[in-house]
Amino acid sequence: MTSEEIRNKALIILSKLEKLSPADRRNFVISKNFKWYECYSGALVNGVEIQKHEEPPKDFWLDAIIHFLNMQLVADYLAVIFKKYVPINYNSFYRSPFWNKYKNGSPNSEHKFARAGDTQPLHIILAMHKYALIIAKLCPDMNGFKVYRNFVHADMNKDFKIYK
Repeated sequence: MTSEEIRNKALIILSKLEKLSPADRRNFVISKNFKWYECYSGALVNGVEIQKHEEPPKDFWLDAIIHFLNMQLVADYLAVIFKKYVPINYNSFYRSPFWNKYKNGSPNSEHKFARAGDTQPLHIILAMHKYALIIAKLCPDMNGFKVYRNFVHADMNKDFKIYK
């Protein structure tokens, strides 16, 4: 898929998402591998970390959907390669300004705008540098990358960038 095709599909999904109540949005299926709540930020409640609690602001929804649709291309590819469904887990997606600071994220983090995701494929053995190359090859909107030991950060930076 091209960036334009992904954006057009994302706009259709966005129009459906906007009509739902907050409770119905939470489990809304963005694509066959991803549900809306996976982009939620973590939070603290009474001093306890609560994961995937805070929905991104509405201004960020389109970019979040575009991110999901890019990663669906990766999920589809992995399913073909491994001949089975391969779930992709988001360790971190949207981060509220508070959550970004709490997690020691960069002040300029694309996570704060729902334009970045830290993901890992589950139930398969795949080196993270190879996973990053798959994302870079398949996802037209992903340009920023950082490879960690057990996950890959991929974001929608305007220019190609490998973070140190």
